[in-house]
Amino acid sequence: MFRKLLDCLLISFAYVVPFYLQPRIPRSHPKAIIFRSFSTALVCAFAWIPLFLAVSRHKGFDAGAPAGVVLQLLGLRWNGLGAATTLPVLLTAALFLGPLTIWAWDWRHGELASRPGRPAIQVLRDIVVGPLTEEFAFRSCMAPLLLLEGFSAGRTILVAFQFAFTAVFGWFATFVFLRTGHLTAAVAVHAFCNLMGFPDFGALNSHPAKGVIRAAFGLGICIFCALIGPLTQPLLYANGGLDAGTGNAYLHTAQMHL
Repeated sequence: MFRKLLDCLLISFAYVVPFYLQPRIPRSHPKAIIFRSFSTALVCAFAWIPLFLAVSRHKGFDAGAPAGVVLQLLGLRWNGLGAATTLPVLLTAALFLGPLTIWAWDWRHGELASRPGRPAIQVLRDIVVGPLTEEFAFRSCMAPLLLLEGFSAGRTILVAFQFAFTAVFGWFATFVFLRTGHLTAAVAVHAFCNLMGFPDFGALNSHPAKGVIRAAFGLGICIFCALIGPLTQPLLYANGGLDAGTGNAYLHTAQMHL
């Protein structure tokens, strides 16, 4: 168990530490974005190796197809891909029903056009590079390691939450990854959250449609709570790994889906 936790800690350390190597440059400066993009991509190029070694050493492993099994565990598979790219995003959109209502209202009244947009390099970081590298490192490479060690899904979510430097989002992303078995699902949800940003509750009281928006916030939370189970059912994503359990059972299920 200690070795797997150490592997997770090393991945986290390697991912985060380079962010602090340029303290004098703002995080949104193009040089900082390029540096961080390359550093996180480099970490991802090696972050899968502990999982590969853990699978190879695991009791009962079929050594004939290590690459295929690891790809399955990493969430890189075709089965259920359509559902993985849409349903988790729709679920998350329900949670953002309030902000989406603000967007719709402001667009209808021509207020969005006057707002400054983000530079393309920041959009690339927030919507593509950030979600892809973070979810691969913290979800694809860590969560299967912990499940192979015998951690339950709940404990895996908690531990991955603690290792993730974006801890507020980490628990939900790990939950989505484990339930769907798809890296794509976690990346899509992360990208959508980055696109929406954190809701500006302070501006709500001065908005002309604050009554409607408040109702939308409440309705969205209710819809999210009602659908978080049904829309993340593993069967929708052809994901049998979570129901199989942990350890050998989890590994054997991945082998069966090759």
